[in-house]
Amino acid sequence: MIGNRCKSSNRISPLEHGKLPDIEAGVIRSLLSRIEQLEQQVQTLTNHHQDDQ
Repeated sequence: MIGNRCKSSNRISPLEHGKLPDIEAGVIRSLLSRIEQLEQQVQTLTNHHQDDQ
């Protein structure tokens, strides 16, 4: 049992939240990036449609 504690001391403690990867933030950044891409595509298509009229 003591050996397990020594091995686990190299891991990040579950209470050290600042050192854990922020998975949700990564997903949100990815979604925001995709939204920006889609908004640019909509703007481009809107501009082309207006030019055709």
